[in-house]
Amino acid sequence: MNHKMSGYVFKRRKDKVWVFNIQTLWEKLITAARMIVSVEDRKKVVIVSTKKFGFRPVTLLADSIGATAVTGNFVPGTFTNKSTKSITEPRLIITVDPFTDKQTIKEASYINVPCISLANTDNDIELIDCVIPCNNRSAESIGSVIFALERLVKYMLGEIDMTGEIRLLVDKFFFKAPEEMEIAMRESEKGKESEESEYEEGEWEEGEKAEVVS
Repeated sequence: MNHKMSGYVFKRRKDKVWVFNIQTLWEKLITAARMIVSVEDRKKVVIVSTKKFGFRPVTLLADSIGATAVTGNFVPGTFTNKSTKSITEPRLIITVDPFTDKQTIKEASYINVPCISLANTDNDIELIDCVIPCNNRSAESIGSVIFALERLVKYMLGEIDMTGEIRLLVDKFFFKAPEEMEIAMRESEKGKESEESEYEEGEWEEGEKAEVVS
């Protein structure tokens, strides 16, 4: 564990796995959501993930709140090299992993732009303004945290009501390998075919009974 992350840890289990303080995680999510809402032009909120587990949740978060998503390889100089045509002037930068996204975080410090990042116990958080402590090596963990952040932002903008019943779609934010998506699609198609066959069989039986009665 990086000593700078010790304040976000609750305890260490017997198997030597560090456990995060969930209360601290919740407070940091609220802080991050407030930072996002404070930016009037949401397109200038740039969400970056060079880690494949973050591609899907980052894209969904950006689409939901009107931000800009950058996935895959981050081109050095994107924020600092003014001679490039792809130069953007972000007001806020969000990353998934301080290690894989270290170039993004470094450039954010060069242009003096606030940076939010998910961080694990062993990450270096020196240049990060708002740390969201979580397991950023798990697709489910990354998806769950970004989903919670998206819900908070939408709530603070007054676009959803958190007091009533909410249909949670957190699994939509989970990264899925192409093989898993193909399997899921096949199972879904099989389920539809099964439902159709059951419906047709039930309809035929009902018609047969009606014919016998007549």
